[in-house]
Amino acid sequence: MASKLSEIASKKKRLIVGLSSGTSADGVDSALVRIEGSGTELKAQILLHDTYPYPDHIREAALSVSDGKGTVEEICCLNYQLGEIFAKACLSLLKSSDFELDDVDVVGSHGQTVCHIPHSVKDEKECPVCTLQLGEAEVIAERTRAVVVCDFRSADIAGGGEGAPLAPCVDYILFRDTRVSRGLLNIGGIANLTALPAGCRSEHVIGFDTGPGNMVLDFLARNLFKAECDKNGTFSAKGTPSQELVEELLQLDFFELPPPKSAGRKIFGNHFSEKLIRVAKEKGLSKQDIMATAVTLTTTSVHRAYLEFVAKTCEVDELYVSGGGVENRTMMQQIKDAFSPMEVHTTDKLGIHPHAKEALLFAVLANQAIAGEPSSLPQVTGAARRTVLGKIVQ
Repeated sequence: MASKLSEIASKKKRLIVGLSSGTSADGVDSALVRIEGSGTELKAQILLHDTYPYPDHIREAALSVSDGKGTVEEICCLNYQLGEIFAKACLSLLKSSDFELDDVDVVGSHGQTVCHIPHSVKDEKECPVCTLQLGEAEVIAERTRAVVVCDFRSADIAGGGEGAPLAPCVDYILFRDTRVSRGLLNIGGIANLTALPAGCRSEHVIGFDTGPGNMVLDFLARNLFKAECDKNGTFSAKGTPSQELVEELLQLDFFELPPPKSAGRKIFGNHFSEKLIRVAKEKGLSKQDIMATAVTLTTTSVHRAYLEFVAKTCEVDELYVSGGGVENRTMMQQIKDAFSPMEVHTTDKLGIHPHAKEALLFAVLANQAIAGEPSSLPQVTGAARRTVLGKIVQ
């Protein structure tokens, strides 16, 4: 193994598959990425990307475990089931490309987060900051015969950090600019924001989770409309948001906390969404109004987080949006209205498909791990020092 790793590490260019599934737990995003170099000067080109959907029973199991309902046996089983699915996602991607499995140097797999307990909630049961991603990497390595890098969060947590968000370091590597200040907003289940001041060094990067992205909306869509999501923002577009309820929800301590901070289902899971529905119905809101209120909660929390924790030190010139939230027209219009006159685009403008950015992230982090390059940013996660992220298996 050591000789194989040395051979891969010595290459100037590497072909890496990045695999990721977010808190929405709807499937595996994959990207085939050609990477040249390492460290802060690496170059990355996405050759192909795809999404491999979860079977219904796997999604239901992942969401159930994420909500604390799984037994140890069920979690163990799901770990190996997800390993098989992540491997299939990789093989499916390659099957539609001009590359063979032997051409791939590394697979970087984030896995499926089923638990994330940050500093803001760790004291509830005397539990330390911790995280758990399922999707057994040994299964992926066996099925693909590739070196696999996984478990990207644990090293940062061991060093006193939150283990999230991970995007800001990669955003810095790929998207910093000497002339303009850029913001990168990813709206997945949780929304996270990166700010890159013009000409910045890595220690100047600002990054944190802002609050719910699509997580609450997806729950509402399933429970109010028997739909998987608010496709294209159709439901929310027909409603009127309750600003009063938005303000009540924004009283949650998380929104006032300064960075470093991260979030997950522990904060914005079913219990949060159930409370939103209950209070909304007490106020006489329609189903469409509830959806519209959830969209406004996401966009308002993002914009206020920018004003409070970014704009005072870095006034962003351009904002680039990625993740499933870009498909919600209502949400995107509210983002554009809130940040006007700032330029707001999807990451397509940067040459990155909005649905491929997270998979790209884990391809780059895997590359950094193989090269022995640190990928954490202490000011983002709260860790004591920068460290190499990821465990390597074969």
